[in-house]
Amino acid sequence: MAILNLKTNEELAVELSQFWGKARRVKEDGQQTPSSPYPTHPLIAHMLDVAAVASNLPLSDECGIDKSTALMLVALHDIGKLSPEFQKKALKTVNIAEFLKAPSQINAAHDEVAMELFHTLCYEKSSLCSLLGRYEDNDFLDEVPCLLDILNGVAGHHGVPVPCKTNDLDNDILERADYLVSLFLEIFKPKPIPSNIYKRKIIVQWKLAHLTILSDWIGSRIEWFPYVSAEDIKDPKKYYETIALPRAKGAVKKAGLTSAKVANFKGARLFLNESDVLSPVQSLLETTDLPTGPSLIIIEDMTGSGKTEAALTAAHRIMARGDARGMYVALPTMATANAMYERLEKSYQSLFEKGEQPSLALAHSYARIYDKFVEAIAPEEEDGSKDDTEPGTAESHCTAWLGNETRRSLLAQVGVGTIDQALLAALPVRHTTIRQAGLAHKILMIDECHAFDDYMREELVGLLKYHAALGGSAILLSATLTMELRTTLVEAFHKGLGLNKKELASKKLTSTAYPLVTLANKDESHEIYCAPRSGLAREITLKRLRSEKDVAAILNQVAQKRAAGCWIRNTVGDVIKAAQALREAGENVIVFHARFAMIDRLDIERRVVQKFGNKSKCEDRAAILIASQVVEQSLDLDFDLLCTDLAPMDLIIQRAGRLRRHRRMARPIDREELFIFSPEPVDDPEKNWIEKLLPGTSAVYRDTALLWRTAKALFRRGKLTLPEDLRDLIEEAGRWDCIPKALQENSCQSEGSAKAAATQGRHNVWPFEFGYVFDGLRWSKEVRTPTRLIEDHYVKLRLSFVKDGVVLPWAAKKDENLLKECFIQKAWALSEISVRQKQVALVTIPPHLQKAAAKARSTWTRWEQKDEENFLLVVLEKIEGEWVAQGQKKEKHKYVKLKYDTFYGLNIIENKHNV
Repeated sequence: MAILNLKTNEELAVELSQFWGKARRVKEDGQQTPSSPYPTHPLIAHMLDVAAVASNLPLSDECGIDKSTALMLVALHDIGKLSPEFQKKALKTVNIAEFLKAPSQINAAHDEVAMELFHTLCYEKSSLCSLLGRYEDNDFLDEVPCLLDILNGVAGHHGVPVPCKTNDLDNDILERADYLVSLFLEIFKPKPIPSNIYKRKIIVQWKLAHLTILSDWIGSRIEWFPYVSAEDIKDPKKYYETIALPRAKGAVKKAGLTSAKVANFKGARLFLNESDVLSPVQSLLETTDLPTGPSLIIIEDMTGSGKTEAALTAAHRIMARGDARGMYVALPTMATANAMYERLEKSYQSLFEKGEQPSLALAHSYARIYDKFVEAIAPEEEDGSKDDTEPGTAESHCTAWLGNETRRSLLAQVGVGTIDQALLAALPVRHTTIRQAGLAHKILMIDECHAFDDYMREELVGLLKYHAALGGSAILLSATLTMELRTTLVEAFHKGLGLNKKELASKKLTSTAYPLVTLANKDESHEIYCAPRSGLAREITLKRLRSEKDVAAILNQVAQKRAAGCWIRNTVGDVIKAAQALREAGENVIVFHARFAMIDRLDIERRVVQKFGNKSKCEDRAAILIASQVVEQSLDLDFDLLCTDLAPMDLIIQRAGRLRRHRRMARPIDREELFIFSPEPVDDPEKNWIEKLLPGTSAVYRDTALLWRTAKALFRRGKLTLPEDLRDLIEEAGRWDCIPKALQENSCQSEGSAKAAATQGRHNVWPFEFGYVFDGLRWSKEVRTPTRLIEDHYVKLRLSFVKDGVVLPWAAKKDENLLKECFIQKAWALSEISVRQKQVALVTIPPHLQKAAAKARSTWTRWEQKDEENFLLVVLEKIEGEWVAQGQKKEKHKYVKLKYDTFYGLNIIENKHNV
């Protein structure tokens, strides 16, 4: 319908001054009072607040359209709040009933109404069309769809794109909307959108979504933008210039989102100790010409070669030339993220000029228990997490996001966390655009990029496409990357840069050298051989051990020589069993795996690094570590002798990197030997070849043929020559054309599972080229798209004990200060253990402790209390000197005894009866 001008601008100005944009409930004695009036903030004031925030964010200069136009569009994000249905929510508070007399049939949320208004205003040649600059031309309608596509990024400012429903908008709302647009045209004086914008409309759409959502959250926080009256916005332009802009500048600073000037590059030594000598890969990335613009660097080198410092060197060079404003370092596990956080904590400020205050943040689900990070959180953020705002409002989203260190890390100048936080930027999940905004124009550094399964690799491919398309650079690190995967990752980045098939073919990778650095941008790809680090080129003798007794005998020799030994086992159950046997034999044993309460696990990790790390003294190293896979990546550990259960080839190579890793003046054992507990890789193995000797291993690594090929390749050689053998060993183990007959069925099942996982991963990634548009199935609030495809569902066991009739978190046994109200959430997090649900699905609380247990649960967060399936309280009782509880497996009538020990960790023992 055409817009009828029935009111004067003066009348419309009076009306709109009464429309509210933000409202907040009042509390009385800590209780909500729904019947009380709400304090409100005028709609025009809020829209200008948000535009003012946008003007202070670097993103506003990078949307692909003029900044004035971007600010104008951001200001329009809440135009849907002109809807009578929205305004009627606060009729008791604001006097606008007389303006809402006309009946309305609008049945949509205000973000959906915004999209409807944009659609109608464009096709009715309203003032909004002046953004096209030529709406009187005959071909004007041809450009409207492009403008509406761009406006999708503004309308979907609640974290997901919105549909355009077909409500019959009455003339009142259209007339007010048109006036509001005219008002903002006068304030922002936007430049027309170029007629060739369709060529890059997808990028403009995504970046407008980034800018709008982030600006709306910051501009919605009442502490930063106190509510004003209708009188304050009598002159909207004056309000914008004298109130909104100054407040926005302070708000962006408090949110930690101001830019920090990068320091000039001064060499790779910035990340090294004074006595360290640059390794070849570090020297190479300090001096070689790096590709310009968005670029990809892949570093393949051995464990201990200094890949991380080399990557940081390249990252600083890219930042110093102005192609990035910061970095996010993504790692496969929480433990590796913690270690990287400690490393960067010492040097990250040197990346920026003196006087700047860059932010460093840690991102994973246990970040809040990590003391060094908690101490760095701004007070406003901790207070904000308890802020009382209405669910679903922009202000509550702002509080939940900016007050949450896990998510905020993507917005910090330097973020460290698990890869999951970055992968979410490529999935159709709520607020994915904020993750994209946080990563855009940063260097995405991914360590151990080989350590992803088929599902996560597809997500990584999608993430690299997004990151390249949005102007970011990436650095990938690996010791064991296959040629196929390296090619796939480079192609993904090139596709993100817009290369076609012919251009991709011209940049095909060919080098099989190792170590190797691959450099790629839109124009070229280079593969550069790099010499190995001095001392890492070596020959390790490989010996197969036939039984656990054989392993124990080798470790007994280690103990007699007062050396540092390690046995890496593939399951926690096998770790505990081996440790018990060796300890009973009188050996000095340390146990390390993931089934410790977090407070105990962190203590053990510190002791392990102290005893076996780079700074450990020879006279203090005598001990045997029995560990699970927690030690195979990123922890800087060094053993005189290493034993390992058979595992896939890349993991064996990773584990070998823990053998004689550091230079030492003298060692109790003068041979480089790696002992592998494995069945013999005979030419015609039985179907249960691995299960017969290592049943736990067969459950963890289900591709028996892969294990067989790994064993065959290693024991045929009898030695591991580094780095010469690495590339061939990885490729040989990955061959699908060498499978014994008895293992073919298992191999086909594994291949089928891998292909299914990859297919699901590709399906779950939202293609960048689709844009930020509504899809009722993929963007649904009810759909949960995981970053990891985990067949075995995990639950969190929260250990506790009883003192004076009160159930207390286990962590309080070590630190009673954790019982203070301000630390109680941390105490419970430190008392957690993750286990497979099929191992423990229910925990029995004794009748005499059920009231105390309920009171303990009441100290958890609301959503943890409700999620009884995934958060299980375990009340440990001390019986005959052992801390025990009773549980049940997922199958009915299958019971388990939960036995916890600070030395061995959690042991899950099957019981025939619940006794």
